[in-house]
Amino acid sequence: MKRFLTIMVGIILIEISFTVGSDIQGSSSNSSLEMEETASSQADIIVNKYRVKDGVLQYKKWNETQGAWLKSEWIEVKEAKMH
Repeated sequence: MKRFLTIMVGIILIEISFTVGSDIQGSSSNSSLEMEETASSQADIIVNKYRVKDGVLQYKKWNETQGAWLKSEWIEVKEAKMH
């Protein structure tokens, strides 16, 4: 259970750091406008979204660029071994 909570806290912190980073980029003046214009011609931005269902951590891939899920089913996160 402790390992599960540690993983969850890590995932939440990563999600928060991506969210805060994107807000900071969007609040700049002219340089962010240029970045947004060049980013539109690049590859889609794909992120993992997480949930806990029935005590099981799951993830699903979300396309930030198109605002759509890549697949319809949630995938269970396998416990990682840390040495």
